[in-house]
Amino acid sequence: PRATEALGPEPTASTTTGSGPESTIPQLTASLPVAPDEPGAGARASAAQACAKRALDALDKKDASGLAALAHPERGIRFTPFGIVDSKRDVVLHTAELKRAFSDPTVRTWGHMGESDQRIRMTFSQYRDRFLYDRDYAKLRAAQPDTTDTFEGRIWNVAAIRDALREAYADGTGSEYRSPPPKGDDLDWRVLRVICAPHDGNHYVVGIISNEWTP
Repeated sequence: PRATEALGPEPTASTTTGSGPESTIPQLTASLPVAPDEPGAGARASAAQACAKRALDALDKKDASGLAALAHPERGIRFTPFGIVDSKRDVVLHTAELKRAFSDPTVRTWGHMGESDQRIRMTFSQYRDRFLYDRDYAKLRAAQPDTTDTFEGRIWNVAAIRDALREAYADGTGSEYRSPPPKGDDLDWRVLRVICAPHDGNHYVVGIISNEWTP
């Protein structure tokens, strides 16, 4: 997978919280970029997490209108299939496109499979099934801040992932949903990040980032 060149230290303590194994990693922040002591940070984090949960519910139900209503009115939603945001290549869909997303026959190039030359050519509905909702994320709790998924942390440079998120979504707050692998297969894990940002007093989705192990 990408971003493995400068892996940080191995997790030193593992706990099971919410959706899967997590470890405390110094100087990494799961929620972006709101600082805990910033005025109003708690309210914004709660609003962002509620926004993310509504997005997962819309994906679960294949509710195009519901998802479209959550898209940022100016920026739309950027979709990243693997780990690190690529603002030049990732697909961005706006409200009008999302309203008909599940019935839209348009085949788009969403990126590449890991570092291979294989392009991800899918309709939105196919992309949803493969990358956005291949696990039942709506039933998972958002991960605790200041933690990283044990399985993701073994393979990916999570600090690089979060640095890219901060650069792409400077005003956003991220919610991470972690689905551990089945017993006996440490590679079949998933992490989904939903980034929401404020606009005119409400929070809207600006990015959805999938991640998994890739050959």
